[in-house]
Amino acid sequence: MKNLKELRETKKISQKTLADKIGISQSNICEYEKGTIEATESVIIKLAKFFDVKVGYLLGTEEYDGTEIEQQLPQQQVQSDSPNFNISTQNHTGNVNIKYK
Repeated sequence: MKNLKELRETKKISQKTLADKIGISQSNICEYEKGTIEATESVIIKLAKFFDVKVGYLLGTEEYDGTEIEQQLPQQQVQSDSPNFNISTQNHTGNVNIKYK
C-alpha cells in the first residue's frame, strides 16, 4: 500500500498501535508498508476508515480529495421477496439497480 506508511507517520502512531487498533499483527503492517504482501479487502477498508481516506488514496491510485470513506464502500445487495429480480444500491450515489433473472 503506497500511502500507508505516510498516513501512519502523519498520525504519529507506531505500526504496533495501528495493528492493535484495526485487529491485525504488527508484522502485517510492516509487510504492507514494504509491499511484500497485499492486504485483504476487509483490512484495506479498515485502514481506509481508520485514516478517513479513500481506498484509492491508500493504495496510491488516486489523490486525496477529502471525500469521506463511506463513499468508497462496496455495493450493498438486497434480496427481494420476488424470485424474478434482485435489487442493489450503490452507497455513494444512491442509485438503485434492479436486475431481472
